[in-house]
Amino acid sequence: MKFVLEEPKILTESISIISELVSEANLKIDKNGIEIVALDPANVAMVEFKLFPQAFSEFSSDGEKRIGLNLDQFKQILRRIKPTDKLEVFLDEEKSKLRIKVLGRTTKNFGLSLVDVEESEQKVPNLNFVTKIETESKIINDAIDDMEVISEAVSFIAEKDKLTISSGNNLQDAEVVIKNGGSTKIETKEKIKAKYSLEYLKKMMKGSKLSEKIILEYSKDYPIKVSYEIGKKLKLGFILAPRIDSE
Repeated sequence: MKFVLEEPKILTESISIISELVSEANLKIDKNGIEIVALDPANVAMVEFKLFPQAFSEFSSDGEKRIGLNLDQFKQILRRIKPTDKLEVFLDEEKSKLRIKVLGRTTKNFGLSLVDVEESEQKVPNLNFVTKIETESKIINDAIDDMEVISEAVSFIAEKDKLTISSGNNLQDAEVVIKNGGSTKIETKEKIKAKYSLEYLKKMMKGSKLSEKIILEYSKDYPIKVSYEIGKKLKLGFILAPRIDSE
């Protein structure tokens, strides 16, 4: 197994974002690229990451391999990579390490020990969404930041002509209205509302470092899927369980 990245940012940023939700994960590597599907320790959020062969200047995999990594440690190594560097990664099976070579003004070599990630293979659930919103990542990021000063939960209310993002408690409340049209496309057959943890959403919204576009899919009191894509190179998605208010 070996791969070479001329644009290491898509890997470094992705691992940095994923590591905020999952500290250890199995990487599935085969002819279709690199994939991570993992649950956070609280079983509230799922990460789905795919880095396709088109993202690499060189990519080879002898069959399917699964390697367990401590993502926090992997992130620390990847932080030493400059945007102009070239990244080479290969598997040292004899020493059970992932070898990482960074080629720039200097040559840096790192070795990261593999770990046993004790979890069953995760599969992305087949979810049926009523609402789909495509818009600019910055618009949603700004709205989430606005809600953070009010409460720890945020509601999404989708209608045919607008998306309302709101938050509130007994002392204060706030809302941001995003109209359908232009860079925002809203698909929904009816008014749909659901509430989610702002803490988790904040972590997921960091996907905006990778893509200027975001896709939100959800249904009433149902999980929300947050997705980012870079052409045919990368997909980064999250599924977050809803917060249900007790009556």
